Amino acid sequence: MRRDDGHEVVFVYDSDDDTFVEVRLQLEELDDDDPALAQWAAEAQAKATLTPPRVFPQPTGEAPGNEPLPPALAALSELQDGDGLGDIDFEMLAEIEVGGPEAWTGNPAAEHEFRVFAQDGSGGLVAFWVVHHDGSAARPLVEQPVVFLGSEGERGAVAKDLADFLHLLAAGVGPYEVVEYGSTEGESPQPAIAELARKFFPQRGERDAQTIVLEAQRDYGDLSDRLAALNRH
Repeated sequence: MRRDDGHEVVFVYDSDDDTFVEVRLQLEELDDDDPALAQWAAEAQAKATLTPPRVFPQPTGEAPGNEPLPPALAALSELQDGDGLGDIDFEMLAEIEVGGPEAWTGNPAAEHEFRVFAQDGSGGLVAFWVVHHDGSAARPLVEQPVVFLGSEGERGAVAKDLADFLHLLAAGVGPYEVVEYGSTEGESPQPAIAELARKFFPQRGERDAQTIVLEAQRDYGDLSDRLAALNRH
């Protein structure tokens, strides 16, 4: 047995042949009035980062229509049509398309917030989530986070912007694997995609897949709440 701060670890052996069986972890239970509870709660509150609710400008005018891909994505599409993207479950569209977000949420207003540029083999959507604005004008799509809306209801942030998303693909990691399995262990690295990331976003430098995903999910973890608010199904 070993006692540590807040828990007790028990190593269990078979008494007959003295072989190891299992490890049991027992958390220490404290009384409601234990001073340690108040101290830990205060420490947790002090460490917590309070993020104000995200503000979404009211959509004006008609929903956006299809539009050309940004240059970096157009180059990725050309690479896909030529050498391919390896074994990543990811397929570029010919342009940024409308229709998917409305179908996913049952709400036409979703077209103002999600701009779909790719999909996976099951029909899941890869999109920019338009959350960064200067006043009422949205910033360029390449500065918006990339998210995944799965065909079976999966949803999650994948990268904080297009530069990070290219680095994620360069590591052989697809959006479905990130959201469904939390995986940053990809297929074979894709040096041609890494070259595109360096060409179009030279200021970003090298990025590793785990950092990309952790930062995206930290900063855009409210995606599920927003989709629930938009859902009309």
